[in-house]
Amino acid sequence: METGKFDSVHLPSPPGVEFAVTEQGARVRARAGSVSPLATFIFIIAALWTGFWGLYCPEKQIEAVRSGAPHDSIPALFIVFTVTSLAGLYCAGLCLWTMIGHVTLTIRNDKLLLGNPWLFGLRSGRFDLGKVHAFSCADKDCGLEADAKSCCCSWSSVDYTLNLESDGRRVSIFTHLPREAKDWLRDRLNAVLAQKRLPRD
Repeated sequence: METGKFDSVHLPSPPGVEFAVTEQGARVRARAGSVSPLATFIFIIAALWTGFWGLYCPEKQIEAVRSGAPHDSIPALFIVFTVTSLAGLYCAGLCLWTMIGHVTLTIRNDKLLLGNPWLFGLRSGRFDLGKVHAFSCADKDCGLEADAKSCCCSWSSVDYTLNLESDGRRVSIFTHLPREAKDWLRDRLNAVLAQKRLPRD
């Protein structure tokens, strides 16, 4: 491999993980979660919630207005119905995306881009590669070290984390993956970081 360059290859990777190295860096794409009874149950509840507040309640509101309800209560009711139905829609969409969607981490040139699981995997995390320390894995006490950048739909306590550190901030990534997959990714990503830091011709 030429110094400072990456071959465009697809390396054998654990189930549910895509890892590709290119001339610019690397790209990891992994499932955001998995289909489970609990995720399915929450999705159904959120969908029913959305239907109730978004369809049934406005219909009752219209009937109340027609029957002579005070007009000053209409805007407040509209806001309540809208906010609650949108909250249910977001929750249902997030649960569905967690079951079938993907989170992406991209190392490109001098940046590390990370998808945000709260935003359906949209890239919102952006780090200067020079400030990113080596990736690490560690055991974690259940319920401690909550992280807004971690996957919000793991459905259970994560006892083994894959982390990146930048500017003193620790970010847990791909929390739902099994221990072996996290170790595999840690070693590959650290190799990419080391290669990116080599002097270029």
